[in-house]
Amino acid sequence: MKKITAIKPQFPRISRIFPESHKFVQFITIFKKMFLAFVFTSIFVFMLFILADLYRNYGENQIVQAQREKLISEINTWKSFSQKYPNYKEVYFQIAVREFELGKYSEAGNYLQKALFIDPSYGEALKLKKALTGK
Repeated sequence: MKKITAIKPQFPRISRIFPESHKFVQFITIFKKMFLAFVFTSIFVFMLFILADLYRNYGENQIVQAQREKLISEINTWKSFSQKYPNYKEVYFQIAVREFELGKYSEAGNYLQKALFIDPSYGEALKLKKALTGK
């Protein structure tokens, strides 16, 4: 009687793996590295542009903030003059101009009315009143 044995699968002796020195594999490897370098460089350059824009905006914001503080200081100075000289039209006009520059149009209108109440024919105040009509 013959003994039946199981046949074990055998792999081929010659495998078909591309060696590392093959040109196609080298091209793919180099292409991957170049692509990654391009992506990271692009991201870095993009971030540099964003940082430059942020720095420029920060500088502009500092200038605007300084101008606002200067206008508020001038308004406070002119308001102290208005307490000393309540019938002086120029004081109210100067306050109205600075409030207008700050974008506080209703405040500017109030002080402009006081200046025009003192002198209804005040030319500069009438020009500012025309500028305020649309706002």
